[in-house]
Amino acid sequence: IVKDYCHHPTQINYNLEQCNLYYKNYKKVAIFRPDRTSRLVFFKDKFISELEKYDYAFVLPLSHTEEINGHSSKELETNKIHFVDKINDISKFLNFKEKFVFSFMSSKDLSDDIFSLKHILNN
Repeated sequence: IVKDYCHHPTQINYNLEQCNLYYKNYKKVAIFRPDRTSRLVFFKDKFISELEKYDYAFVLPLSHTEEINGHSSKELETNKIHFVDKINDISKFLNFKEKFVFSFMSSKDLSDDIFSLKHILNN
């Protein structure tokens, strides 16, 4: 499990480069929580481009205070990027018999999400 302050597309790319360097034989999983609606809208295409480079990519919701003018992190969803309301929802997409490196990326606190993932992995 990697926790990174990533909240910009170039940081997401750098995170993947580091994961590829240190975890060569692992499937790379991006778990991204955008930090602000304005950043989500401005960098939408770049976020999508970078997240689609991972083997698996999941996007968590913005906080309710950040969902402005109808925008939400669901806008990043593609065939390869899945929106999940909570971290437990990734279970339906992953075969936990494989080796994964999970990259949690956000400027927001993801401690509860990391705790939930550890619980999933230990069961």
